Amino acid sequence: MKLKIRIPTVVIFAIFGAVAQPLSGEDTPKKKAVPNHVQQYLDSEHLMDGISFQYFYEDGSGLEIAFNEGKVRYEWVVGPRKGNKGEGIPYQSRSIGDDLYMVNWHEPKKPDFTSLIIDLKNKALYSTAILRYGTSAEMIHFKEASVKNVKRPSE
Repeated sequence: MKLKIRIPTVVIFAIFGAVAQPLSGEDTPKKKAVPNHVQQYLDSEHLMDGISFQYFYEDGSGLEIAFNEGKVRYEWVVGPRKGNKGEGIPYQSRSIGDDLYMVNWHEPKKPDFTSLIIDLKNKALYSTAILRYGTSAEMIHFKEASVKNVKRPSE
């Protein structure tokens, strides 16, 4: 009688043990490595998700910007850069006050690095960027803008 109980138990453990083993060789799925500069954005806070607005510089040029699912999308809508856009760019953010945020993102293909201080309470934005860094076209951007048409997730 004891032998009958042990055999099914051994068979069950053998089956579950085989199922639980990872696949070997080429059948094993391989993880694609994520570069450190991208992982930093994936691991960071995305406090602006669901928020979109327009902002305009004193020279009249302006952009539409939207934050969703940890990514930023922007398009220049007025001025000499009209039509220039970026989308699907991972961003990171930090709350630095009441409705006041620091945001940045990196576009290595351009290459650009942009930082914004966004004051939604006072409808102001401060931007700084190193555009086309490391190239002969490198530019430093350091400007103030007014914020218009803010849309939040609850609206």
